[in-house]
Amino acid sequence: MFVKKWYVKVAMILAISLLAAVAMPIVYADENIVLNQEYLRKGTNIKVNLIEVDISEKQLGSKTSPYPLEETKWVRLVYTYENLGDKSEKGYLNIKFLDTDNNEYPMGEVEYTGRDVAPHSFSEVRFIEIPVPKDAVIDRFVIIQGFDETTYNIPQTEKPTPTPAITATPGPTQEPPKTCMPFLPFMIAGSVICIGLAINRYGFKR
Repeated sequence: MFVKKWYVKVAMILAISLLAAVAMPIVYADENIVLNQEYLRKGTNIKVNLIEVDISEKQLGSKTSPYPLEETKWVRLVYTYENLGDKSEKGYLNIKFLDTDNNEYPMGEVEYTGRDVAPHSFSEVRFIEIPVPKDAVIDRFVIIQGFDETTYNIPQTEKPTPTPAITATPGPTQEPPKTCMPFLPFMIAGSVICIGLAINRYGFKR
């Protein structure tokens, strides 16, 4: 009975892990722009590690967009708090995004980003998500602390240059799948079979 229960649990964990590894990048990653910058909150020992800016047509939070959903994209600043001091302190972050036309997209007035951080430790990875028009080109964000504002530029990703169409007649080819999703059931089944064979051959002790 123990082997059967263990076998089922391993199969379920394996299936979930493979599905998450394959599906999550497809769901969440439209455009990821790495920052690797930091901001030290004045008068505190809290450092904000600015990891990346994500731009996606899919929303992760529950904020309401002031624009029609089909005309909205979501810009996220991904970050962590780091406490450099010897006592617990609260991290807090207030930002706004700006586009190339100098339009501002601030956080909501009731949005709270406070988090207690133990000394010499990091918070969990967090994000601030702000809706913007789909045609807006977001090129910077501003961190606001009181009357002080610090601007960070967002590197713009280069769009690939279109290549001329090939005039030669191609032979019969089969287009490879763009993701490994079609092979996911076979990956799961093969892994489960391998585990089953190992159990039958070697067994497991309690």
